Amino acid sequence: MTRLIFFPDEAACLFLDDERPPAELVEAINTGDYQPPFPSLATQPWRAARLGGVVIAAPSLWSGPILPHGSRLSTRERQVLQGLADGLTDKEISLRLGMSRRMVSTYVERIKKRLGVRTREQSVGIGVALGLCTVEWKE
Repeated sequence: MTRLIFFPDEAACLFLDDERPPAELVEAINTGDYQPPFPSLATQPWRAARLGGVVIAAPSLWSGPILPHGSRLSTRERQVLQGLADGLTDKEISLRLGMSRRMVSTYVERIKKRLGVRTREQSVGIGVALGLCTVEWKE
């Protein structure tokens, strides 16, 4: 089972599972042989890359990088990322970690750059996929 992360646009992140091995799935996506499970995803060409056992896919016209570069995060960056995953604001993260709101904002920007994403939501999506943070699903 391969975890597949779709970034259909700059504000969304979809997690899917696929039976194929990662390398086979990447090739299918990049050659156009992959049929996304949602019709709205099939309207544009995709490009994909493998990150260990995870496959990350984005529209081929998206200018952001597909593979996170320098995705190793410091302990403090992981704590801030976990705050994002918990749905906290910068102010709430700063109170939790005992640092200034400005420093939290700096960490958030650093995290986005290291993970190669543009939004806080994408940071959390990649972070969950890479095991850098966890999300508690509420029903």
